[in-house]
Amino acid sequence: MKRLFKSLFLRVLVTISILGYLVTQVDLTDVLLATKQISSTVWISLILVLVIDRLVAASRWITLIWATGTPLTFSYGLRLFMTSSFLGSFFPGGVGGDITRTWLLANSTDRTEEAVVVAVVDRWLGLASILTLGIVGLWNWPGMVDERIRLAMYGLFIIVTITGTLGLLADLIIPQLFPKSWNKNLFLVRLSSVAIVIRRFRYRWTSLILTIAYAFILQFIRILLAWIVGTGLGVDIAFSYYFVVMPVAIVIILLPISISGLGPAQGIMIWMLQPLNVPDAISFTMSTIFILLGFVANLPGAILYLQNRHKQPE
Repeated sequence: MKRLFKSLFLRVLVTISILGYLVTQVDLTDVLLATKQISSTVWISLILVLVIDRLVAASRWITLIWATGTPLTFSYGLRLFMTSSFLGSFFPGGVGGDITRTWLLANSTDRTEEAVVVAVVDRWLGLASILTLGIVGLWNWPGMVDERIRLAMYGLFIIVTITGTLGLLADLIIPQLFPKSWNKNLFLVRLSSVAIVIRRFRYRWTSLILTIAYAFILQFIRILLAWIVGTGLGVDIAFSYYFVVMPVAIVIILLPISISGLGPAQGIMIWMLQPLNVPDAISFTMSTIFILLGFVANLPGAILYLQNRHKQPE
């Protein structure tokens, strides 16, 4: 608890510090005026896209659960997903939903290893898919992005690709890394149990391909969300450039360095949109609305949580 509090304190400090600095750099009056110019049609479009976003995200998660051989109805899985997404909003960083989903799934099914594997693979798919789209965006816009960001994205993509490949083969690799005398080591036993669960994905290629497809569709939807917000604010930049800006911003949001990406995400979007002459107040407004939409998408989970429907019916 002491470590958790310290971590939370540091992330709150990062969020407040960066937001505080950004507020001194933009005119809040311009931010309010920009928000007011978004039409009701745009807001309705955003809500509709958010609904699709949640359904696709839940479908990816549930498909992963089915791939591990864990019995779960889609309706109950959807309730678990939405409830955990809401509860996860109160955790720092972008892993709150993963933590609560793992806990709820493990308690509902008594399959802890499967719940952990689903959380890890789900997170990996999200990161791998957004990095892939980001690499495509960087190729289409050479010279427009700081070389440090470009190298960081390429490096992270390589690391994620390698770790994912090794993870899929973990059941074959682990026995080669540790001597047989370690077979009764508790940590190694649990690690091997997780690896065995991951192995099931190799024999369920249809489910694996489907979850990969869901992952790319989901990230495309989130880039589309940003584009709709930008269009509503009058931002006149090519849709393809959002494949450069949003992958970087989403990776920043996923990093456990702030509260849901508030602060760092706004800063990076302002910086990356400046070369295209987008006013800082508009960039700040667009990034803030994008992050807040994530909170709005999780609100239905609050209703389910209040109804106390977190036990799987027999």
